[in-house]
Order: sequence, then C-alpha cells, then structure tokens
Amino acid sequence: MQNFMNRLRYQLARWMSGRYGGRDVLNFVFLGVSILLDILFMIFRIPILTFASLIPLGIAIFRTFSRNIQKRYDENRKFVNFFKNLAALRTHHIYRCPKCRQKIRIPRNVNEKQMIAILTTVFADHPGDTPVMIYRQNGTVMKTGPGKGVSPSRELKRVLTEMAGRDNVKINV
Repeated sequence: MQNFMNRLRYQLARWMSGRYGGRDVLNFVFLGVSILLDILFMIFRIPILTFASLIPLGIAIFRTFSRNIQKRYDENRKFVNFFKNLAALRTHHIYRCPKCRQKIRIPRNVNEKQMIAILTTVFADHPGDTPVMIYRQNGTVMKTGPGKGVSPSRELKRVLTEMAGRDNVKINV
C-alpha cells in the first residue's frame, strides 16, 4: 500500500511540474467566495447560488493547473496591490500632479501647516537654486520663490524619504 501511495505521489508531482499550483491570495479569495456562496445556498435555498459558486471554484481550479505561471503571478500581484492601495487611502492623502502625473502621498495625521513648517527647515539646511513644488490638499501647487530653492542631494532625498515615505519624494536633477 505504501509503495502505491509513493508512486501516486511521484506521478502527481510529475504532472504538476511546470504548473502554477495556485497557492496565492487570489486563489484563496476565489475558494472563499465559492464556499460563502455554498453556505448562503444552504441557508436560503436559492438554486442559482449553487451554480454561482461553481464559477469562482472553476477559476481557482483553472489557475491552479495553468502552465502560464507568469500570467497567474501577475494577476495575483495586481490583486494584492489593488487592496494595498485601498488600505493606503485610509492613512494617506494621495494627490496627482496635473502636469507630470506623478502621485504624491501625504500622511493624514499631519496637517498641512505642520508639514510646510517642517519642510521649510529641511530646505533651509540644503540651500540651492532648484525650485521646490509642494502639492497641497486643495489641488493648488506651492512653488518656492527665487533664491529659496534647494540643492538636490542624496542627503536631502534621505531626509525627505524618512519624513514622507519613499513613494512621496521625487527629485529631478
């Protein structure tokens, strides 16, 4: 009996070689939705729920046995990133520059006046000719005047990254 099980395990492993395997967040969500629809069918006895539960189950099975590993990986990555971005909306304001389309994230717990006061002291430590643009919550853009620019450097980028996060700092040289 053990010899049969070992042979079966080996054949299954050989057959699954080169397939996605499907142990990722997106497959677990599909399986969870399928189980939830089955539970709802048991409670409410609506026949369409049984058929509806087969759709996410079929997608999960398809993804598990798929040989296009890169595409399945990309699907899962996009799904996870979508929900990470939704979570970021709770903790940050996300703005987009109308000219360069760059996204800027500013923490919600810091008010605008505090942030500008902090940035002013940081900019004073790195004087130079490069103008600074700050995108405000109301959509307006503040730009430093002549002679009040910064000198772009690794140190300035490091300080700004510590304050606002890596995704919120863009330095064009």
